[in-house]
Amino acid sequence: MSIMERNKRSWQSIRGFASRVVRRDITESELGVSLIVPTLLVFAVIVIFPLLFAIYLGFHSSSGFSMTLEWAGLSNYTRLFSTNDFWVSLKNNVVWAFGTMFLQLVLGVAIALLLHREFKGRKLFRGAVLFPYMVPTIVAVFNFRWIFNATYGVFNYLIVTAGLVEEPIVFFGYEHAMTTAILLGVWRFTPFVVITVLARLQTIPPSLYEAAELDGAYKFAKFRYVTLPQLYNILVIVVLLRSVWMFKKFAPIYLLTGGGPGISTQILPIYAYIEAYQGLNFGYAAAIANVMFVIMMVAGFLYLQKFYKQGGTKNEA
Repeated sequence: MSIMERNKRSWQSIRGFASRVVRRDITESELGVSLIVPTLLVFAVIVIFPLLFAIYLGFHSSSGFSMTLEWAGLSNYTRLFSTNDFWVSLKNNVVWAFGTMFLQLVLGVAIALLLHREFKGRKLFRGAVLFPYMVPTIVAVFNFRWIFNATYGVFNYLIVTAGLVEEPIVFFGYEHAMTTAILLGVWRFTPFVVITVLARLQTIPPSLYEAAELDGAYKFAKFRYVTLPQLYNILVIVVLLRSVWMFKKFAPIYLLTGGGPGISTQILPIYAYIEAYQGLNFGYAAAIANVMFVIMMVAGFLYLQKFYKQGGTKNEA
């Protein structure tokens, strides 16, 4: 039996089943709609409803666990924009998201370029580069807390023994806690950039490099005028995804520092979590989440608008 015949019989059985369910003859368009409806219902339940309820909750105040909601108008938002905690958390959020995204991008592209070259053991290194991405977050956090501990941390022991510093550095103190958190984010999520960029590098036609060599281009010129333009579109997507994901990332930085010391590493997701589950201010926490949503939507829209104005996919050779 050919593939076409099997597909035809499968299609006929689906149509027969659908017909039995609805007990009447249906058209192909009606069948298509009936098949996609369950997916739309699931999407509405797990995405649309929570989004609309968060917007609704942001205009109400709650009372403890009873979830008795009272109309609060814009009071949650006026309180939010008038508190210092919000602006500090927003600044920390921008530093955390931009710092981790920028370093992931630079390191990810550099490692991908290295792994794209021919050398002995390349397959092993390509597999090993995924290791940080596969490690559970809680394991990575505990390792970081142990390695960078000021009293018994291995890293402090090495740099003191080597004479690089006279005293151990308090990596989880007020001055260095955000830097340590950024290092964790970079180590944990750079493999995503590596794999994405490496996949794009492997699709660049060798003829482009051969043509550049005929024109007298050296290594840097080939990277500048061949590799970078070919990577442009994928880097735009990587920057957008990593920025959004890191902006709303909660677990790594909360498990590592808990937002402290003080609020030196408190980002907006941690701020919302504390207000919701420690202060039981669910309406106020929803207002924080809604502001985060608006910030990400506006930033993403402006970023993609600038991308398409600059030529979008036309930048590829």
